[in-house]
Amino acid sequence: MNDLALGYLASFIAALFFGSNFVPINKIQPKIGDGMVFQAIMSSGVYFTGILSLFITEKPIFVKSGLLGGFFVGCANMLISLVLEFLGLGVGFLFWSGTNLVIGYMVGRFGLFGTEKEEVKSEFYSISGVVLAFFALILFYFIKPITQEDLKLKSKQEKQEKQEKEKQEQQEKELKIIQETNDINSSEWKEIGLSKTETETENQFQTETEIETENEIKIEINGIKNGIENGIENEMNWKEVDFEEFEKESIQKQNEKEKEKEFEKEFEKEFDEYLQARNDTKLIKKIRLMKKKTKHLIGVILAIIVGIFAGVNLIPMMVWSRNNTNSGHFDFVLSHFTGMFLTSIVGLFIYTAFEKPHFSMDAFIPSFLSGVLWAIACISWFVSTRILGFAVGYPIVCIGPILVTSLWSIFYFREIKGKKNFLIFLTTLGLFIIAVTFLVLSKT
Repeated sequence: MNDLALGYLASFIAALFFGSNFVPINKIQPKIGDGMVFQAIMSSGVYFTGILSLFITEKPIFVKSGLLGGFFVGCANMLISLVLEFLGLGVGFLFWSGTNLVIGYMVGRFGLFGTEKEEVKSEFYSISGVVLAFFALILFYFIKPITQEDLKLKSKQEKQEKQEKEKQEQQEKELKIIQETNDINSSEWKEIGLSKTETETENQFQTETEIETENEIKIEINGIKNGIENGIENEMNWKEVDFEEFEKESIQKQNEKEKEKEFEKEFEKEFDEYLQARNDTKLIKKIRLMKKKTKHLIGVILAIIVGIFAGVNLIPMMVWSRNNTNSGHFDFVLSHFTGMFLTSIVGLFIYTAFEKPHFSMDAFIPSFLSGVLWAIACISWFVSTRILGFAVGYPIVCIGPILVTSLWSIFYFREIKGKKNFLIFLTTLGLFIIAVTFLVLSKT
């Protein structure tokens, strides 16, 4: 495999794993609390993967400048939770991802911060590819997934509707049983056990047989009574069977209700604990009391800072690679991941000095696994950027994970629904494919 093919393969792997690294924690979000403990455990998974990378490195080395790159990533991860509180996911994601894309591209095209200026064979394809990728990024803002808050609200509404429907059905069944019982035990025909309909039938029969003799009438009536009584007995047996089935169904439904109630109580408890933990922190309380404009402005600034940190985190690796042309693709991994791990741990220590973090140990393994997936993506990103550069490989890895995440949301978690969302996603996918095609053409 030549280097160019390896670069595009690495871009694909990076996009796949960056877009999948949050899958393990998607359904346990209430258990990860305010995010500070989560990012520390996630960085532990990253660091663990970095240690494993030593076994596939020919000459294990430690590069001091790698700590700086890891520091940038660690800071970005810690600030993201604040951005979400200030701006929300939609606007915050748009600002930090857009900034990341633009910064990464400019670093490569203009050779900023000591990196080598990258030459492309077609300026038109290069610029057009990045512009289309940026527009694709903007379109993602208009996709509205179903959040945990939406699920909780929907769950409560469905629960209320279900209870009302079951109550109405129960009342209808009880009313039906009462009516049937009244029909069978009609006070007028208690002695012979005839229903109202059967009463009318016998009256009509008696009218038609008035001209017959008294003995013949008695014989006829007794015969009819016997037949009707047999019919009523069969009808009563049917009603008893129907009631038994109804009773079984009621017991089964009651068991299902109890299970659903237990699940809903557990979900609501975890979610309320998560919200309570966030709302009880001093910082979150201060953010909630801010004016809307002030809150939005601070959120935008923080989101741009996150994008800048993300956009420059690979610069130390690229500068070192430029000065060490014979280095391997994995030589820089451990030092970069060490910087991220140390930054995350120090940040957690500082945070716990002022706030009490909220985290469930049930989320430990998923958080660690999330870090492992992220680390695999980042290693592939190193390879992609070293071969394709910031101008080509970087934009692909910036936008690709968003598509992968959307696919998870559509086909697995069912968070993205509706014709409008699907149309936006397909349009975005088309723009991304064209953007990647242009970027590839600009290089070749």
